[in-house]
Amino acid sequence: MATKENPTEIIEKRTKYSKTFDIGGNQKRLVVKNRPVHYQDEEGKYQDISTEILNGKVDKCEYNIELLKDKIGYRGIDPNGKKIELELVGVNYKIPKIEGNRATWEEVEPDTDFYIEFTPDVIKAKRVLKKATANKTAIFRSLREKGSLGKLINLGQDATGRNTKIEVTEQPTGVTDEKLITQVFQDKVMKMNPETRKREWSSDVTYPVTIDPTSTFSIATDADDGAAFSYPGIVDYLRNSVNYKQLQYISPPNQTWAAWLRFTGITIDQSETINSATLKTYMVVRGYGVRSYTGYVRARADGGQTPGNPTAASQVINPTSTTGTGVTATINNTGNNTSKGAYGLNEFDVKTMVQNLVNNYAYSNGEMVFYLTHLSGYNVYLYHRDWGTTKAAELVIEYGGAPPVAEKKAFLKTSKYWG
Repeated sequence: MATKENPTEIIEKRTKYSKTFDIGGNQKRLVVKNRPVHYQDEEGKYQDISTEILNGKVDKCEYNIELLKDKIGYRGIDPNGKKIELELVGVNYKIPKIEGNRATWEEVEPDTDFYIEFTPDVIKAKRVLKKATANKTAIFRSLREKGSLGKLINLGQDATGRNTKIEVTEQPTGVTDEKLITQVFQDKVMKMNPETRKREWSSDVTYPVTIDPTSTFSIATDADDGAAFSYPGIVDYLRNSVNYKQLQYISPPNQTWAAWLRFTGITIDQSETINSATLKTYMVVRGYGVRSYTGYVRARADGGQTPGNPTAASQVINPTSTTGTGVTATINNTGNNTSKGAYGLNEFDVKTMVQNLVNNYAYSNGEMVFYLTHLSGYNVYLYHRDWGTTKAAELVIEYGGAPPVAEKKAFLKTSKYWG
């Protein structure tokens, strides 16, 4: 018998982003992530995604990729059926070490490792410069058929999480849709000057440095979460990013950051009873100029069965089509913490919001959008970390009727309050 502790999945209720479980007592649990958890097989049935590398291939997801033979890189077909290839050139080939969804080529050059990591919507290819003596230059051969999803970006961080300065040049190879990308790390990172309070390039680099090269290749558009920035009279824009979402910056007089999380795959009948609803996201608050800080986050659910993504910063910072009152939660800062391992789980009780939405809409495969906005603060950064499928932002809803009479009696007989 299914229970909350031992739920049984209802396979036929799967969507690309969600799973539904029987938890007993005529109740169900819907778990929705803002990253894919299923892919459709050749028969159109949803199967669990796996990005584990087996026999040099990853094909139990929306793309089909294999590691290059006797070369360092990968080739295959993206979710649109377009050809994609990436190869690190000019280094000696070594047999990679395969661990789950990661292939690592150790010491491809002195003090330099290279690895490729597969997740449902991102293929990450990263050079790890372990010491200052590592080669600062890398050359990649990239082939991306016209119409392929995502893009190659050139980013990096040192051991403390500060962004790296990289110079990039591109040159066609003569092969259709193919080019050589040269990437040079300038041995500088972005750092805030404590005297001027301005961010500037600094030679204060902490190794190892991880370069997302031609690094992170984004398979899918990063559309279901992002940040909005507003500085009245100057700028008002939305921003999507890969891996880290800067959700909020609060600084006088009027700068405002906010963020959204959109969940697709809501399958709940109209007017169903919501027993609990929890929004989960991994965050950290980082303050400059202060050693401790308490920030506030307010989450609100957008109205409409399929509200879609925001198209203007104002819709995120001051959403008008919301349902229910704001939920406030506290996030504590431990000082100027830049460690990527410091991202902690934060949970928001959004039961009232979800109940109000379900009262108005029947969700056969609908969407809910939640906004994260500030209440107060000074000079604070709030980040959301994209951890892939295991720790992606998540919405957990338990719903359904009261347990049958027989189950109630069984509970009472075993309860310590009985008799």
